[in-house]
Amino acid sequence: MEATVDPCPGVPIGCRLPRIRGPYSMPKHMSCEEPKVPCDLIKFEFPLQQLAARLKRNSRPTIVAIGSSSTVGVGGHIPYPTSLEKRLREKLSSTSIRVINKGVSGQEAPDELARFGRDVFGEDPATVIWQVGTNAAWKGYDLDEVTLAIERGVEKIRKQTASDLILLDLQYAPALLRPEALVSANTLVSRIERIARDYKVNVFRRFSLMWYLKEVLDIPFSQMISADDPDQLHQSDWSYNVLSREMAASIIEALSL
Repeated sequence: MEATVDPCPGVPIGCRLPRIRGPYSMPKHMSCEEPKVPCDLIKFEFPLQQLAARLKRNSRPTIVAIGSSSTVGVGGHIPYPTSLEKRLREKLSSTSIRVINKGVSGQEAPDELARFGRDVFGEDPATVIWQVGTNAAWKGYDLDEVTLAIERGVEKIRKQTASDLILLDLQYAPALLRPEALVSANTLVSRIERIARDYKVNVFRRFSLMWYLKEVLDIPFSQMISADDPDQLHQSDWSYNVLSREMAASIIEALSL
């Protein structure tokens, strides 16, 4: 029987979804499309100033998405950067915006940090989306080492560029709910949240979003996770679509914060 957990006790879920005794009550502000999720669950804390400025100047703004297989895409599924670019172009009526996919399967924060010079700074992005944590929890990496790499990467982006930064945390998937991975997953979700707060950067709470879909809306993992993935780790086209939809909404709202 799979474990049911609050992905980050007291932080994204407990503080963001109103509780009644027992189950969660429905928040007032929900997304417009199905499946509807609470807006407060995925909203950003800080404005995306560089992206807003470049859109205003019509200077072909670039978003770099860096990460592992969740970013580059596996099994023939459409990766989220592709659908995110499409949604942003539609919603912002701008064909100039680009989302460049710099994912490499199997990597984690230390590996990705090592290629920042070429794959991030070399693109002069308005915004960086850095997906981290999944492989560390799944493969049993040293969490302190991974946390330090995330902190160094965030600091490097903040000091060496004017780019906006969004941290994309782990997926809520059966592979990360196994006992050997669950403690690490919860720890990393909390640490990513803390780093984002300390450095005043945004975090897209994928773990909490997928938790809500599964545990509150009762959407089965068979719909959320790729049927072709024997590890039960990677998302399906359906849940990637939800991810890109909600991330696009968060980005657009943060342009006017």
